[in-house]
Amino acid sequence: PMEKTELYNGGYFSGAAGDGGYMNYQAEYLSHAETFRARLQDAEKQLGRQGRLLDYGCAYGHLGHVAAQSGWDVVATDIAFEAVHRAVHEYGLAGFVSDLAQPPLKKGAFDLVTLYDVIEHVQEPKSIISALSGLLTSDGFLHVTTPDVSSLSAHVLGRRWYHFKPREHLLYFSRRTLRRLLESCGMQVRRMRSAPSRMTIHDILIRLRRYSQVGANAMLAIARWLRIERRVLTIHIGEMQAWANPRQAVGRRAPPALCLGARKGSVVQRLLDVLCCPSCGGDLRSAKNETLLTCSSCPETFEVRNQIPILLPKSKPARRSA
Repeated sequence: PMEKTELYNGGYFSGAAGDGGYMNYQAEYLSHAETFRARLQDAEKQLGRQGRLLDYGCAYGHLGHVAAQSGWDVVATDIAFEAVHRAVHEYGLAGFVSDLAQPPLKKGAFDLVTLYDVIEHVQEPKSIISALSGLLTSDGFLHVTTPDVSSLSAHVLGRRWYHFKPREHLLYFSRRTLRRLLESCGMQVRRMRSAPSRMTIHDILIRLRRYSQVGANAMLAIARWLRIERRVLTIHIGEMQAWANPRQAVGRRAPPALCLGARKGSVVQRLLDVLCCPSCGGDLRSAKNETLLTCSSCPETFEVRNQIPILLPKSKPARRSA
């Protein structure tokens, strides 16, 4: 189960979550975009092509926006309605709200599933990874990033390590334990290495306020005077990444028919090709006014709010990943 849902409301992304969350997630768009662009380039090298991408735990949709701009067909999902709303209405993504422990998506629909900075927030990552592995084409990849507790920065900084956030990060992984987790889910790890970030000098110094408010502010003033605060640097902050695919996959499979790339029609119509009922797995159909989705196999109905399907099983409480 993914608990502590209350942490991940709008305040989590805007600095109103106390000692957790982001100071201003939206303001870091440039840093996020530069980081995600580099990660997608690596993913394309591993996969050998572009295709359909699932941005799992999409937050405000920065990754999905960069991916769509470069030619990927993107589906975005998160447990937080406010986050998906931004991804859909600010960046034009096809997004829906779901219980991320049981993604209501059809088997084999995705060439790449991105699991960026999620597994450290949940209590049972094994169930999530096992579910996501079934969504991949036979030669598709799961791309995972998470803090590396065995990294140099973790050893040097100890309890002052940037990723040490007890209210949010429930689990910590080393390369050895991440590999063990993926392999226990029937995945074959193809590559594992550190995961550098691309950040503006401004955003780096804002984060350094955690260690020295006065020092960070002084350096920020100098950077502004020199007009270099928007310069982007590659930095290592103790994260790692792994590419893995289902161990039982044999040979190659052609990518699925790409219906999302043209970005025509409503969000609902663009999603119906990949969504399924979270209760029984049946096909979903849209009402004419697109305010409800109905299941073709069971009596379940699901709300569509502001063009965003809310696919939460009625019998289960809403849960959240970051």
